[in-house]
Amino acid sequence: MKMDSFDTTPKPAFLLAMQNQKWTVAGALSELVDNSFGPGRGNARWVHITHDPKHRTISVLDNGAGMESIGRLFQLGNTIGRSPGDIGLYGAGGTMAILWLASRVEVWTLRDGRVSHDTMCWADHIHAEKFPTVDATWRPATLANTPLELYELGHGTYIRLHLARSRTFHAPRVRFELARTYAPAIRQRRELLWTTLAKGGVDTQPLCDPLRVLEHARKSVTFDLVLATATGDHLPVHGVIGLIDDLDQPQGHSGIAIGFGPRVITTTRECYTSPDGSERYSGTGVVGWLDLGEGWQPYLATTKDAINDQPTWDVLMAHVFEKIRPLLKENQHDRLSLELQDIAIMLQSALDGQAHVEVRAQEKPRTDYGGEGGRGGCIVDPTKPQRTEDPEAEDTKQNHGVTHLDVEAVRDTEIDGLLCRATVLGTDAIGVCVNGDHGVVQEALEARPINRRLLNQMVVEAIAREIAANPILLKRMFSRRVLERLEERDERDRQGLIVRMLVDRIRQPFVPQPPPEKPAADEAAAA
Repeated sequence: MKMDSFDTTPKPAFLLAMQNQKWTVAGALSELVDNSFGPGRGNARWVHITHDPKHRTISVLDNGAGMESIGRLFQLGNTIGRSPGDIGLYGAGGTMAILWLASRVEVWTLRDGRVSHDTMCWADHIHAEKFPTVDATWRPATLANTPLELYELGHGTYIRLHLARSRTFHAPRVRFELARTYAPAIRQRRELLWTTLAKGGVDTQPLCDPLRVLEHARKSVTFDLVLATATGDHLPVHGVIGLIDDLDQPQGHSGIAIGFGPRVITTTRECYTSPDGSERYSGTGVVGWLDLGEGWQPYLATTKDAINDQPTWDVLMAHVFEKIRPLLKENQHDRLSLELQDIAIMLQSALDGQAHVEVRAQEKPRTDYGGEGGRGGCIVDPTKPQRTEDPEAEDTKQNHGVTHLDVEAVRDTEIDGLLCRATVLGTDAIGVCVNGDHGVVQEALEARPINRRLLNQMVVEAIAREIAANPILLKRMFSRRVLERLEERDERDRQGLIVRMLVDRIRQPFVPQPPPEKPAADEAAAA
């Protein structure tokens, strides 16, 4: 019996489906840059992208070896296969890019003094329900059949994309994404240039590695390792991860860039958490890069944006976490200290004294906090007496309350497992320790925005417990009428009321007012 068969060759409508996939301009251009930089493809030393907003074109020119046949660019799955250091493996990225990005595309490739050229208008072939054929003829290169820029190079590839009507983009954002994606290529001393043609002239910018800030890292960890996989492969990894203080935006977004060959595959924060999840760090200011060496290609996703082997990825992340753990812990402790400094500045007026605020190993406290996020909104000069917020305190002349406040982030072992502890020092000073290793404190730091209210509440409650049990401090801080109210309460309610009064003082702090303006007549008399 003869078997019926069905021809599964894709119909031309498949091209239309590819044009309507979800993608970005930076992502599509990256596929073309991959082909230019790929060691087994163009192996170019530089790629020059030119954007002409008026004519809605983007051109990609490289000084590589040129293509063996321009037909490869137009045929899905036509790949040169695996070559050392080359991320391309499946032969689909460049084809998808020119389909998605352009309504019409022109391609020239030049090698050995000969040029091959063709133009493709996708709508014509989709409407004709016919897959395109490509003119792969090689001709002697002349200025009549070769763009001047390519002709002067003597070799390379030039692609001019006439943007599809639906493709709009923000050029600075695309430039930033390309710079971030091709940071490995830039570190390998390759160049990526972007030129914009505008009414005011021609603007050319070399794209720079955004992770050059690692040159200014306070501390860093270098990686040079070989990862053994369950299948017996040995995969090289090298790179550097550092701790950067006051990292500028938008580079301040933490993460480790994982790259292969000329480009970044993905940026991850998974290595800021231990494999069992028991230790989690925000990692703000901890940045770096890891470049994957030869042998990683089969482990990469087709989309070039992930490692498609979870066990291997998990082993890599576990190793990275163990090596950068000291950086993460130090960074977390420093950030907690800064947050406690904010809280101490808010508390100094609430404690009703000429408080001297001290936060260990930190810069001089700022005095310009205001407004939102639980930061208090007060302007405090620690060198000057603070006015009381309690109107009832006007019935007595007392010494100021707490004159020294010491807030410190400590390790779990230094605080006997407690979350927060306050200690009265003498008759007018309080020391506060906050457990920087505890998960609750770390989660408060990881929150966006940082959960300052939680940290503040911990410190206030610890202080209130000590004040409630200390008659001398109570007398120094509160008026007679307030003391009488406190004496009427039992121990638990007394502590809760003190917390309430301290919280209310922080929420409605005293803000110094400028002196009233003199009447015009008085100013004239003074003159």
